[in-house]
Amino acid sequence: MRRRTAIIALAAACSTLPNSVLAQDVTSQTATNVSGPAAGDPWEPMNRAFFGVSNFVDKLIFRPVAMTYRRVLPRFVRTAAHNVVSNLEEPGTVINDALQGKFKRSATSSARFLTNTTIGVAGIFDVAAPMGFVKHDNDFGLTLGKWNLEAGPYLYVPLAGPSSVRDLTGRVVDTLLDPISMLEFRDDHYFHTSRIAINVLDTRVAVEPQLKQLDKMAVDPYASLRSIYLQSRESRVQDGVVDVDALPDFPDSDFSGDGAGATTELGPIVEPPLGDPAAVDQAAADQKTPALQPVQ
Repeated sequence: MRRRTAIIALAAACSTLPNSVLAQDVTSQTATNVSGPAAGDPWEPMNRAFFGVSNFVDKLIFRPVAMTYRRVLPRFVRTAAHNVVSNLEEPGTVINDALQGKFKRSATSSARFLTNTTIGVAGIFDVAAPMGFVKHDNDFGLTLGKWNLEAGPYLYVPLAGPSSVRDLTGRVVDTLLDPISMLEFRDDHYFHTSRIAINVLDTRVAVEPQLKQLDKMAVDPYASLRSIYLQSRESRVQDGVVDVDALPDFPDSDFSGDGAGATTELGPIVEPPLGDPAAVDQAAADQKTPALQPVQ
């Protein structure tokens, strides 16, 4: 049980990387060149090393497997798998909504889970959304932020992606409090392993266009990802109302490709766990994403 929990914690963190990074509308700061570690990132040399390792493993293993998954499986199968995994995340959202005092949102997630688990045949069909129960996510890292706990130093965890001391703690708590992971039944390890694998593949496929755009347009992908992540998380803690001038100033975080000093804007980005596989396929076919647009 303890070993399984550790595996789930690692994979859950990996699967939430793009979700945390690419879920919000944020405006990046004007890039500023500074020497040494950036403010808010005192462990930058270590983090950059881990970032390089993760990129290498992603290109070697995760991306090829995820793209094969998208090519081989029909869209309706991937949609069903996506819906099931998304439905299994609802209990955690219910708990964190309640801990943040968002009882109406907690009730919405409860209704989604009950409706999709029953009428939606174990979550295969998302019948709750057309009924007005719109999907949203939440996590314990955001709950800690709501409780006025500072994010702490930035962290890039190997294979788990960008985080902070607060958010990494939240990921562990989310894993330990996940009601679904606590289920014990015959051959339950197959169920939990399948859930993790589908979650990781589904999310990796969903963010492929955004990650390609980031790699193509960013002068420094590490700094850009760090800036997006921290601004996104702070925006979510503040329910979308955040003064970006109060955030740390990071170097080389522009997307324009014109060097430091450019100001850029991140437009609306669909949260990967909510992403419709049909929309993901269309974005891949068009080879474009409206998410990253340089400010004119």
